Amino acid sequence: MLKLLEPNDIVEIIENAFRPLECRVELYDQGSRLAFNVLDADGNLLLPLSVWLARGLRKPDRLRARIAPLRDRVSLEGYTLDPWNFPDLTAPQ
Repeated sequence: MLKLLEPNDIVEIIENAFRPLECRVELYDQGSRLAFNVLDADGNLLLPLSVWLARGLRKPDRLRARIAPLRDRVSLEGYTLDPWNFPDLTAPQ
């Protein structure tokens, strides 16, 4: 059984997905929304500001599906991201 993610878990997963680049993630509206962007080592914007509803990302599969194409986009721009696997979030039954 997969557990639902808490807003802080979502932030951490997004930040880790874009390492070693700088990923700025901010929760607002009492944790119901998050905004993030990704910058290279020189501070150049690689991904423009994205705003997502946090509740729509509480299911791990949804969050993974949102992150994967963005990682691909950054890689296609010539940047090397650290290897990344979505965390195993199976909850004990």
